[in-house]
Amino acid sequence: METSRRPELGATAHAALVLLAFGEASGYELKQRADRTLRFFFNSPAMSQIYSELDQLTNAGLVEDRLDVRGGDRQTRVFRLSTSGRRELQRWLADEPLPTTVFKSHLALRFVVGHLADPDRMRADVATERARVEEQLADIREVHDALDPLDDELGWAWLIANWGTRYFAAMLDQLDELRGHLDVLVESTREPAVARQPLAAVKGDGR
Repeated sequence: METSRRPELGATAHAALVLLAFGEASGYELKQRADRTLRFFFNSPAMSQIYSELDQLTNAGLVEDRLDVRGGDRQTRVFRLSTSGRRELQRWLADEPLPTTVFKSHLALRFVVGHLADPDRMRADVATERARVEEQLADIREVHDALDPLDDELGWAWLIANWGTRYFAAMLDQLDELRGHLDVLVESTREPAVARQPLAAVKGDGR
């Protein structure tokens, strides 16, 4: 059933519509789809969030559901984008202003008061973050390599996978630079002020 009144949708609801634009799926399959895609650049909703959003989107007429028989007699509820849902995605893309992207990093939050911590702990935190980024880079490279850059629909996803690959690779370089700056800062605080080395020295003259 389709409704004429457009509901107020949050970011997670639009994310669910985006995922369904790639084809019908059960709630579980949609969660898997989110874990393979959204987690790299947005947020992968919890299973409970997905089902909650699907129920609301179905009630609003933006998503249609049906029962599919899978694995013998087991019935599974599957969802697909309705005509109204596709129109809502088009409206969202055309009319909604792009929200500000907020830089959020637990490592950064700890570093701003790093003077209260043991430098070795801060080095360990950088190493932990670097290992995680390396894993993310490996995962998104798999996605990147599986996509056809010339496909009419998936080519757009390839653009983001390509961007993400470069983003995570650059982040590794930035973390290495952060570790270098950390070492210089720690060493400079152990020396008289006149002998302190500027942070730019770790990268030459900074130009």
